[in-house]
This record gives sequence, structure tokens and C-alpha cells, in this order.
Amino acid sequence: MPNFYGHKKAVDGIKKFHDELQYRIEHNDEQEEPYPMTYLFVDELSSLVQAQKTKKEKDDLRDMISIILNLGREYNCRIIVGMQRRRCLFL
Repeated sequence: MPNFYGHKKAVDGIKKFHDELQYRIEHNDEQEEPYPMTYLFVDELSSLVQAQKTKKEKDDLRDMISIILNLGREYNCRIIVGMQRRRCLFL
């Protein structure tokens, strides 16, 4: 997984991180050692959400972020989000 995704590829990076979390959830019983800690840094999340063209794309992005926020800690997947103004509308 690349270490950096620019603005045009940011959603791809979030999706790959989300997919990794889903993999860890599905295969957790097979893992003897804890999964290594992984971090996702998202800067300007509100701009990223607003840049999505359709409501479905915006909702899908919010859903992935929400799943990572809610379930990631248990599987060593952490997310750090930067925003100019924090608003729950974007999470």
C-alpha cells in the first residue's frame, strides 16, 4: 500500500485502508499475534467529502470513515483526521 495518496487518489487510499480493516475483521480468529498498528491520516476531510460528485459517493466515503472510526481501534487501524472546522456532518 503506498504511503501517500494525493487529493485525486485520496478516496482510493481510504478504500484500501477500509479493505485492510475488513480483512482483519474477517480473519481475526486466524491471527495469533496482534496485527501491526496502521495509521490513516486524512487532511481536509470536509473538502474531500464535498469534492465527491454524487450523494452516493459522499455517503460511501462517510460510511468507510465511520467504520474505521468505530471498529478500527480493536484491529489496530487508527485514523487521524484534519479539518478546518470540525463538523459531525462530514463523519
